[in-house]
Amino acid sequence: MNSTEAMMQTPARNIAVLTDFSPCSSSALSHAIRVATFSDAKIFLIHALEPWRYAYYPDEGEMEHQLCDRARSNMLREEEKLSEVRHETIVEQGRLWDVLRRVIESKHIELIVLGTIGMVEFHNDEVLGSTAQQVIRQAPCPVLSVGSEVVVNDSFPNFTHILFPTDLSGSAQNAVSSAAWLAKRHRAHLALMHVVRAHKPPQSDEAEWLKQPYRGRLGDMTRQSPALSYPPECLVEFAEIPANAILKAAQELPADLIVMRTVRRNHACSSGRVHSSLQILLQAPCPVLTIPESDGSHTANHVGAQRDGFYVGQPEAFWPSAYAR
Repeated sequence: MNSTEAMMQTPARNIAVLTDFSPCSSSALSHAIRVATFSDAKIFLIHALEPWRYAYYPDEGEMEHQLCDRARSNMLREEEKLSEVRHETIVEQGRLWDVLRRVIESKHIELIVLGTIGMVEFHNDEVLGSTAQQVIRQAPCPVLSVGSEVVVNDSFPNFTHILFPTDLSGSAQNAVSSAAWLAKRHRAHLALMHVVRAHKPPQSDEAEWLKQPYRGRLGDMTRQSPALSYPPECLVEFAEIPANAILKAAQELPADLIVMRTVRRNHACSSGRVHSSLQILLQAPCPVLTIPESDGSHTANHVGAQRDGFYVGQPEAFWPSAYAR
């Protein structure tokens, strides 16, 4: 069994949830609570007091004191939501990633949950690059992102449709295997999707002919994955902006979860892929699970490596008997 298979078959025991007390963070916490409830996990709710928030005030000490008091007051209100699950709240000064890294190391975090939009009013790549995007790029474990378009679903984390968008690169195998294991566990429909960038889509008769090789490659990606309850669907579309086509497909399925591999800035890729990933994170109608792109090597070389991994969803003890293996 490889590390991806182990990661998808063991429930998360320690979940880090990042909060800035915004509505989006509150939604992310609600999703994390549902995951923790099903898997009997412990939630570590984290708020980092970033230095830039008070660095330019004349009286930095006084501003720092006020922000700490406000954060602890907000954290007490958030903690009321955690009464039914094991939890710990953490308010620390420092940059978000530095605070999170220490928690990952000391608490053996196996899943990170965050909202992609906080109270910052300008949501460009530069801002998110230092917050949600930075966490997703550097995290040694999967990250569940919840955007402002996501509504908390009472059935979460039970999935019926999982969407996996891919650029068909070889390093996507770890993520597609993760998506397939989730689909197998939940007996969900898995849709793999590739978008061919095109300023003008071809005519319908020509388009079908052009899509066939891509559908074949999508099918090949699932051959190393576990047997699924339903044959995977292979979607190929032509679009000038790939993220728009992916978001449309997520709406139409409708997808309960989007699974993507992590796009790192030091990866040999175009900036377009980074911006496409960012658009999906911000506008997805469902949570997005990003998977570290290397199977084991990246995780093993970073702090907080999973001991046995995790899966998102109900352990088998919670399944109705009709779905038992």
